Amino acid sequence: MKKIIIAAMALTCATAIVSADTVTSENVVGYNKFQIKDGLQMPGLQFIGTGDAIPESLFGDSLPVGSKIYIWGNDGTTSGYEAIATYIQPALPPNAPTKWDNDPVIPLGAAYWVRLPSTISTNIEVTISGDVLMDSNKVVTIESGLQLICNPYPVALTVGDLNITPAVGDKVYVWGNDGTTAGYISVTTYVQPALPPGAPAKWDNPDALIGVGQGFWYKSADLGAKTLTWTRPSGVE
Repeated sequence: MKKIIIAAMALTCATAIVSADTVTSENVVGYNKFQIKDGLQMPGLQFIGTGDAIPESLFGDSLPVGSKIYIWGNDGTTSGYEAIATYIQPALPPNAPTKWDNDPVIPLGAAYWVRLPSTISTNIEVTISGDVLMDSNKVVTIESGLQLICNPYPVALTVGDLNITPAVGDKVYVWGNDGTTAGYISVTTYVQPALPPGAPAKWDNPDALIGVGQGFWYKSADLGAKTLTWTRPSGVE
């Protein structure tokens, strides 16, 4: 049982998956290598580590002082940025090592913002590794309003591939940053066509790509919660 999948995403991101070469483990180990560029990036968490996924375990000292991570939350009652972690140089004691000032946990399948300080103009390559989720599927709750999520399995897909029952007015926002231009590269809306009469509702841009390791916003127009089911890719077994 040894399968290798290598994929590349548009934002200079490479993901590799390699099954553990041992008869005592059925784990599939993978890594996500990508570049943090000037401005905002929106990566997602796709691997299971040995402990909680916190800024220290994900990035260590690979980012410069002043870098920030923003984590969004939506529990169905309140939504907003529930945590901000900054990589700092403590003033005291003298020569204290740099560190993250906060250790919020990033759940598997969640996305987050990463922002370099404005003084940094070069790209910084980081690698995040861990075990691939081996469950055949993962069901997540989509609450009313905004969710910042990613595919917990390391494969690319389109908005039309999302296994969800959307409501008219639902939106998917995909962010991109190529180092020169940063912004939303696609906004897809679930619409009810006016013509022909009785036409089924549909995504207006179903081919919009969500790359490997790429986070995105899902905005639910429903008043209540619904579910999104992620499915393990056939190549990971």
